Amino acid sequence: MTEIKIGDHVRDSRTKEYQGEVKNIAIIKQLVVCRNGLTSLVYESDVEPAPRLTSEEAWAQAPILVVHEILERGTVLYEFDRRQIRHECYRLLGGSGIKVTEPVKERVRAIIEQVASALHVQSV
Repeated sequence: MTEIKIGDHVRDSRTKEYQGEVKNIAIIKQLVVCRNGLTSLVYESDVEPAPRLTSEEAWAQAPILVVHEILERGTVLYEFDRRQIRHECYRLLGGSGIKVTEPVKERVRAIIEQVASALHVQSV
């Protein structure tokens, strides 16, 4: 079995369902996995490393990530919130090998504003 480390993304070895990011590893080889802000304990024998997203998959996941992040924050989106959402998008995109350049930053900002507008979230 491949060694799983903190920061790795894992999926269920049987169902192949994405479980989340490893945040902590217990001595008994239980992993603390975080997905959408929720943590859970899983046994290392029950998960395997998740494959790295392609750049196309990462761009397709970005709006979904933005929707989840905005919905967690309520009906008003402050600059601090937008900054955190941008950071999460940059992590997603960077993890797939996309370099976070100025055009990428502009595209992420546009996605956030479009999603916020579609969800009728006020930007302050």
